[in-house]
Amino acid sequence: MDVRFTGDPKKDKANQRKHGFSFKQGEQAFNDPFARFAEDCEDPNGEMTYHAIGRIESQELVLVVYVDRSTDEQEILHIVSVRKAEDYEQRAYADQF
Repeated sequence: MDVRFTGDPKKDKANQRKHGFSFKQGEQAFNDPFARFAEDCEDPNGEMTYHAIGRIESQELVLVVYVDRSTDEQEILHIVSVRKAEDYEQRAYADQF
């Protein structure tokens, strides 16, 4: 099943200004065969948020915050934020090797 990514265009632009990464770049982290995934917390709308830590095409390690809005017919991941992985997140990624 192909994954469809969604995201709020206004949040995407704000994310680019604040963190220097677009949501489109964040999608690339899901292609990293060594990406790490973790449950985060419930957001104010009652949706569970998740973290993905993975490398993007520029080889930078990023953290993607997303919500799984999949249906029976399609996998849909809604990106909330993309930023450079913090030191402890980089260690969590590297610890698997």
